[in-house]
Amino acid sequence: MNFLGFNKSSNDYKKNYNSKREDLALVTTLDDNTRLALEAGIHIARKRKGLAKPINEREVILLFENYAEAGLELLKKRWDKKVGIQIQDDICQIIQS
Repeated sequence: MNFLGFNKSSNDYKKNYNSKREDLALVTTLDDNTRLALEAGIHIARKRKGLAKPINEREVILLFENYAEAGLELLKKRWDKKVGIQIQDDICQIIQS
């Protein structure tokens, strides 16, 4: 499954992917294993919550964006009033755990 349903040479995403967020249409730069892991993560999260699995590539990327935005909000709260070195240390701890 092509993660977004578009290949590198396709410009279709410009007319089909309309979002106020940064375009993730060039996700094809990720290697196959990374894309597979991201897609599997979405399927697992949906299954654990008793929700239907995504029906197409577009739904996968939209779900991924939603999870990413939620994660960013949590990090924003976690790093509130912290300085750069504290955030860097926290990132190292997150990566190591």
